[in-house]
Amino acid sequence: MADPGLQLERTALAWRRTGLAVLVGGVVGARLLLPEVGPAAWGLGFFATTMGMVVVFAAGPRLRRAERVVRGVPAATGPGGGLVAALAATCALAGGVALAVVLG
Repeated sequence: MADPGLQLERTALAWRRTGLAVLVGGVVGARLLLPEVGPAAWGLGFFATTMGMVVVFAAGPRLRRAERVVRGVPAATGPGGGLVAALAATCALAGGVALAVVLG
């Protein structure tokens, strides 16, 4: 029996909010890093912005897969952890660049 609560919807909204934060952070980061690292800042900003869009657009299908699993409908896979791993890698890359700029 599925839980009729709104936990899955809140989680999907949190994923969208996180994706928008990464997207905006990529744009702002590229703008602020431009004097420090030159044109490479646009590449980093493009990567972060693309990752943010992937997270925003993947939130919907992720919600639908999770709803099927909760309802007990046989699904090939659950939501999975690929999106979490990709987002963690993006944040680690951004942190590494920020550390390099601060120490350099």
